[in-house]
Amino acid sequence: MGASASSSSLHSGEATSKSKTEETSLLPNKNEHKKDQRDEPKDEPWFACDLAIIGPGLLVSLADTEFASLMEAANSGARFKFSFQMGLQLLLIPVLFLTQELTVRLGAHTQKGHGACIREVYGPAMSWFCFLILSITCILATMTELAGIVGVAEICGLDPTISVCVASLFMIILIFFCPYRVVEKVAVIFGSFELSFVVAAFLSRPRMDKFWPGLFSFDVPPELAPEFAQMAAANIGAVIVPWMIYFQQSAVAANGVMSGRAEAAERTGTLLGSTLTQIIMVATMVAFAATRDKQHGHLNSIDDANAMNQVMMELFGDLPGRVLCTLGIVGGSVCAAIVVALANSWALVDALGPDTTCIAGGAKAPALPGAGVTEARRPNPMDLSVCEAPFFYAMYAATVLIGFIIIMSGVSQEDISVAGLLTNALFMPLTLLFLWLLATGPKLPETTRVKGFYKWITAFAFCLACTFSTIELVLGMTDTPGSGLAAARARKRSHRSHVVLGSSISNVETRASKPHIIIMLADDLGYANVGWNNAAVHTPQLNALVADGVRLERHYVYQFCSPSRASLMTGRYPIHVQERMGPFWSTYTGPPTNMTLLPAKLREAQYRVHHVGKWHLGAYSNASIPVGRGFETSFGFLDGMQDHWNHRMQGCNSSGMEDPQGDSADLPGTQWECWGNALPLESCDELSCYANLSVRFDRDLWRDRAPATALDGVFSQDMYEAEARNLIASHDLASPLFLYLAFQLVHGPIQTPKRFVNLYDAATHPFLGLRKVWGFVTALDESIGRIVGALKARPSMWENSVLIFSADNGGPLETMTNYPLRGGKFSDFEGGIRSAAFVSGGYLPAAMRGSTLDGYAMLADWYVTICGLASVDPTDERAAAAGLPPVDGLDLWPMLSGANRTSPRTELPISSATLIVGDWKLMTGTQGYNTWSPPVGWPADYYCDDRNASAKLECGEGGCLFNVRLDPSERHDLATKNASVLEAMQKRLEAMRATVWHNCDPPSKCAYVDPNDYCANTHSQWGDAYGPYWRGGGLHPFSGNYSLDPTGRRLALSARVESSRLGELG
Repeated sequence: MGASASSSSLHSGEATSKSKTEETSLLPNKNEHKKDQRDEPKDEPWFACDLAIIGPGLLVSLADTEFASLMEAANSGARFKFSFQMGLQLLLIPVLFLTQELTVRLGAHTQKGHGACIREVYGPAMSWFCFLILSITCILATMTELAGIVGVAEICGLDPTISVCVASLFMIILIFFCPYRVVEKVAVIFGSFELSFVVAAFLSRPRMDKFWPGLFSFDVPPELAPEFAQMAAANIGAVIVPWMIYFQQSAVAANGVMSGRAEAAERTGTLLGSTLTQIIMVATMVAFAATRDKQHGHLNSIDDANAMNQVMMELFGDLPGRVLCTLGIVGGSVCAAIVVALANSWALVDALGPDTTCIAGGAKAPALPGAGVTEARRPNPMDLSVCEAPFFYAMYAATVLIGFIIIMSGVSQEDISVAGLLTNALFMPLTLLFLWLLATGPKLPETTRVKGFYKWITAFAFCLACTFSTIELVLGMTDTPGSGLAAARARKRSHRSHVVLGSSISNVETRASKPHIIIMLADDLGYANVGWNNAAVHTPQLNALVADGVRLERHYVYQFCSPSRASLMTGRYPIHVQERMGPFWSTYTGPPTNMTLLPAKLREAQYRVHHVGKWHLGAYSNASIPVGRGFETSFGFLDGMQDHWNHRMQGCNSSGMEDPQGDSADLPGTQWECWGNALPLESCDELSCYANLSVRFDRDLWRDRAPATALDGVFSQDMYEAEARNLIASHDLASPLFLYLAFQLVHGPIQTPKRFVNLYDAATHPFLGLRKVWGFVTALDESIGRIVGALKARPSMWENSVLIFSADNGGPLETMTNYPLRGGKFSDFEGGIRSAAFVSGGYLPAAMRGSTLDGYAMLADWYVTICGLASVDPTDERAAAAGLPPVDGLDLWPMLSGANRTSPRTELPISSATLIVGDWKLMTGTQGYNTWSPPVGWPADYYCDDRNASAKLECGEGGCLFNVRLDPSERHDLATKNASVLEAMQKRLEAMRATVWHNCDPPSKCAYVDPNDYCANTHSQWGDAYGPYWRGGGLHPFSGNYSLDPTGRRLALSARVESSRLGELG
């Protein structure tokens, strides 16, 4: 046999002028084929190598490993490391090859596309039905590939809209002006760029002792088992997609492949492509699994192109990582987009039939006699001009342009995901059924027809693919919001049941690669002083943010403010940075200056960083105030509390506590009556400074490094809201924003504007004090709503923002309520350390919005989580060089994004007296505020009363033991009933105490500042204000090592005190 139709005759259109005899002589009839096989079996080998012929099989397989597939592979490696997900890819090679090999047979022996064969055997109506479903699938697939271009644009700092326009135009011009062979070569070149991930796998140097055993390992955490199974189902069900079948059969015919050596060469290309595409998948998994392995599991889920790029840069360095990632994504996206659009165009031509005028003048090639070839064979449309094949080219351009328009129009990613799941699951069985029937029926010659064992093994493989495709659809359509499957669903590919866009579809033009981050810290807010925990309190804005975000049911803070803020800004537990608090001018109030605070970290990632509101982390020098600790700008107060209307410090001047505008509702007694006994100072002797300051040095309101004036009579929240909104409105969207909003509300004095008090019915709530407290909370809520409105007013800003909300400690029992929790501020009971908290913002995955997470979280964890979002290493090298404690926080983003429903945190070192491990909580020593808040609020006789502070629980050194999961109100001490648990907890607490560190331990070692010296310095420096006072020539902030003190229970700071001058303070 050996003879086949030359591609040149087909490409030039000469087939239309050949005689029927000449054409017939090129193809053997069924008897001749049998004779050739009998006499010269080597003329038709099963495999052969011909680089000019293997293109379609190699190309379609490279297209199968496109952007969404690479993303899924990266995510599999990041979440499951070396696991069966890798081995599964190798097991799927035969399934992929069996399917595509049948298209080679059909294309070579019929010289027609898949749709044309369906039309000939099952009629035009069925052919059109299949085309319409295929067209929807192809458009969704094209959108995914264009999203890959968006991701690359973000990585490279290019305009996404222009980038997608250029890519779309390139793909259209390529098809319109180049013959098929050129298009095929260009697409294969682009597809080969995916091999960059194979290079990445080798460069990642994976541990072989983990790789080989892990290939077929099912060892995953129980909480990840559902997602692991769902991902396996997705990989099995999506290894075959309809457009691959349509493309390869048409491409084989277009390439002039006929039975014989050309068919064997195409089969070789298909096997090569099937193997190569799965190797690329495995290599991508290996690269990301190796990275996660080196980071000990703390790697964020891979949700977009930028996340892939960040990991690649961490692995190989900035430029090499960026180049490898960009090449891989661009190659896969362009290659797949070309293949998908061509499949759709060929399917249209097949549905139109041989008598259509889609070919110029209705011209068609003569019929090809032989088994299964009963209709006329048309020329390849790609070898005709646009005028000669208008429908073909129009369909190709329409597929690309419709995908472009939809992705730029703001359609929901979730809607595309569901549509992709639905069309793929519905169309896959029908496509595979027709493929199997055509390949096993009379459409093929007897000697080429699939039969026997091969027939039934392909049937089994097809049934397997269809079954798992349906399973994935069911799982994807029925999962609940916030579940692991819901998170996976948000990443589904449209044409492979997974859509993963490089950015939010609704904001592809402007979304930054790093999210804007806003922290809102409410002061003294009670657990039950928010609407979602107490319907009597009006917080509609906060309720809406919770409903559209993730509620954190077990978010823990310290029992009072300054240590909580130190923990947030440093990523350390309070026991490792600041568990006690002195006067704000003391050198031991606030984190050591050689600990790197969060704003300084974020500036490394090119964030613009701003502070608004309360500081309370030291003010002895310019090095300790916000602009000295990393913030670019700061507007707020430095101490722990002040008057809300004239912004003067606590206790300096009794007249300073009066409401200058008469706008707040008066309470009996002085405004500060219920706060004087609650100040956690080391030494009351230092309060003499307050008396010395008298009237002259009582203002505490600062802008950057100087006092802010002319704001007397302006309500504190109004000031801070205006500042926040101005910062948002003026922010350059070319850079990400970090905004730390440490509100003064709802800390006392309770000086609520009357209009908020009047929102609550006096008949229902006759006690004025309760209405003032609730009004304070509502004032905060309303202001937060306007700040969020400012974010939403900027194009794409809210959609690319993460908003973190928490209280700094539990509500003080003099005014707030923490129902149903026990205790409050200044206690380690749940009411003192468990805060109302949530995360919201458009950057949060859609599948997680509206969910409640019960996993543990601490303020210290936000340091590491935010560093992860900003792609900056949270390690504090400056602190390590000074011998200071390392960062303690853990990355919460996998839990928040739905990649992992389980919190990384199983232990919470609350204080040197209290520890939570799993469900158990151990408290030692004496715990104050031993009472339970009422459901609504405190009655009048409790308001501003300190009787709750005097209610104490004596736990002693042995400790009180509570199961805070089953008994969150801590009503049952189980110490005597769970001796083994108690003993284990005691040992763990003792070990934890050995790591306790303070910047002043014991206080006698601290740098003592004489109040008179402070007053004199700050007076001469700032006039009618108090703030940084350090003039040099005396003691300097500690920067020394710490070591075990003689008791072996604490890490005490070694006395290494410098005496160098700090310089001028201006």
